[in-house]
Amino acid sequence: MDTIYNYLSYFWGKTIPFITRGMIMYAVVIGLHYSAANLYPRMCTPVTVIGFIMSPFMVIAPHCAGLRWLITFTGTQIQNMWLWVGGYLICYADGVVRDSFTSKTTTENKNTVDVTTQYPQTRSQTRTVNNTDSGSE
Repeated sequence: MDTIYNYLSYFWGKTIPFITRGMIMYAVVIGLHYSAANLYPRMCTPVTVIGFIMSPFMVIAPHCAGLRWLITFTGTQIQNMWLWVGGYLICYADGVVRDSFTSKTTTENKNTVDVTTQYPQTRSQTRTVNNTDSGSE
């Protein structure tokens, strides 16, 4: 139980400084994306007949172009954040899994059973093949 506590406290101490900055950045990007995505339909494409008529003119307006850019840019940043987190977790899990499989000591290896000594009929038989006639006819 102490090893689990030591492992978790080590992990907690190493990752908390990075997590807090990352969470603040993630919250800012999410807030900007949410705000821009909700402002764009209200400001640039209202759901009225006049909005439908004005939409070709509003598309080129600077505030609509800026909102579109902000939606695209923050959407890409959110996607990149998820890819980075997924890659980090895969690398971290790979290291943990690999360490748990390769950390057997010699006393643990003594507990394994050699099937060929208990069941001699399972030993593989090797045969030699005479390969002098290699198709030289």
